[in-house]
Amino acid sequence: MFLLGLTGDIACGKSTVARWLAERGAFHLDADLLVHELYQSPTFAHDLVTHLSPLSDASAHRVLDVLTCDGAIDRAALAQWVFGDETRLAALESFVHPAVAALRAQKIEAICSSVTPPKVIVLEAVKLVESGQARGCDAIWWITCSPEVQLRRLTEDRGLSLQNAALRLEQQPNEEQKRALIADLKIPLQIFDNSLSRNDLEAQLSSSWYDLINRIDNRPFA
Repeated sequence: MFLLGLTGDIACGKSTVARWLAERGAFHLDADLLVHELYQSPTFAHDLVTHLSPLSDASAHRVLDVLTCDGAIDRAALAQWVFGDETRLAALESFVHPAVAALRAQKIEAICSSVTPPKVIVLEAVKLVESGQARGCDAIWWITCSPEVQLRRLTEDRGLSLQNAALRLEQQPNEEQKRALIADLKIPLQIFDNSLSRNDLEAQLSSSWYDLINRIDNRPFA
């Protein structure tokens, strides 16, 4: 089994690439969906709120307000609670990232134990590297595009206002830090520019996918 990490900033096309890979037989694990699964658990939600409670206050945005009536996490409310507050965001990620990693490991183990496991498992995450999820990946594909294209996609395709789109772009992971972390991990990296057409992107992907499958098919067994 080959674990391919897939990362990139908002509106760069990670989901498009993930679907393209799935159409070619790869199994897709979306870290965001794993987070969503965890947030649906009342037990996890309770533990998360307990972890974040010391950072709460008597303002309108209390941490208890992120719970739904069913005891799950209201993602929109949680996003509002951490928005613009680096301390709260860091506390959230320090609790969520290890839990996502554990859930991911369980799912990968189940996939590998299936009757016909896929050759490639794709792990998609915006903060794949920063969260530590890249450890164990055999390679990383990093999808990029120009800030101008990101802004256009956020406003035209996703309906965000210019102000909200600009705020999203300001909150992107630091590119230099990501490059340094990948270099430290010594994991093969490929960068794809998705600033142009879908055909241009698919031409880049096809060549790399062909090389990847050949590499998998020809590598010696341990």
